[in-house]
Amino acid sequence: NIYHKPSEFTINANAEVGYTIKSHFTVGGKISVTNVSYKDSDTTFIGNQNHFTVQAIPYGKVKFKIWQLMAGPNIMITNRKFYVLPEIVTQLQIYKDYFVLYNEWKTQVRINSMNNLALENPWVVTSNFANSIDETRTFGGFRGSIKGFGYDLRFSQLVSRNNAQFFTNTYSAPLFSDAIFDVQSEDTKAWNPHFSLSYNKGNQFGAKAWFDYFIYNKNNVYELSYLPNFKAGFSAFYNWKDKLYINIDIYGQKITRGIQLNHTLFADTPVAVPVKGLIDINLSANYFITKNIGVFVEMNNLGFQRWQR
Repeated sequence: NIYHKPSEFTINANAEVGYTIKSHFTVGGKISVTNVSYKDSDTTFIGNQNHFTVQAIPYGKVKFKIWQLMAGPNIMITNRKFYVLPEIVTQLQIYKDYFVLYNEWKTQVRINSMNNLALENPWVVTSNFANSIDETRTFGGFRGSIKGFGYDLRFSQLVSRNNAQFFTNTYSAPLFSDAIFDVQSEDTKAWNPHFSLSYNKGNQFGAKAWFDYFIYNKNNVYELSYLPNFKAGFSAFYNWKDKLYINIDIYGQKITRGIQLNHTLFADTPVAVPVKGLIDINLSANYFITKNIGVFVEMNNLGFQRWQR
């Protein structure tokens, strides 16, 4: 429902190949190619543009008794910029599958297309569509499982370049009185402790609880990441004789903050605006009349919450 009638076409291709030598060594590679084409009837907004992104990861993997390592360069071309970052995954089985130490350094390109931005905020009208480079550096993590119980405890740093962040421009008289939604790109960093605990009894019953805490490195009000500093969730399923499947999913997050940029005749002032937290509860049930025919019921947002944007 915006007057200049933009359109967008996205195509993506992914491939991976690998070859194992004497069961201990593997060489391979992954590649992802994405192209996003924009067309707009009003050239003052986007016009006709083409955005091409390539991510390639040639890697080598070695496995020796209780230790394994995968490493290689992560090569990225996006926004007409070239990046080379490490892709490293190590794992050490200290005690069987019960206690495994791991470290990871992974990077992905998040495609900030107009469609993806609009899914987060349907009112956005912007010429900012730079893709972000998101790194996850897990310095230390422990995971394991025993008799159906599983756990994952890790400490990571998240680094995001060209992170797309929403903000609101407000204008006061004598300029004019209006509010305009837009997007800006900021570089953000956050320390992220994570913990999850799960239990599975085959495909009959399963449950998982998890939480994330984020400590952000902020130098000014613009470097808000629009993520809360605390997120948590719980999910569970029950399978009765492969006839009835029941699922519950609960998600919660604390207060976060958005940016409002107030324009006056003499100054532009950024203000951090609180956005309240939320609890989202979803429930679903599937009953199979025959092996391939069934009926289902879904109830979402059982807390009847409204989430501010």
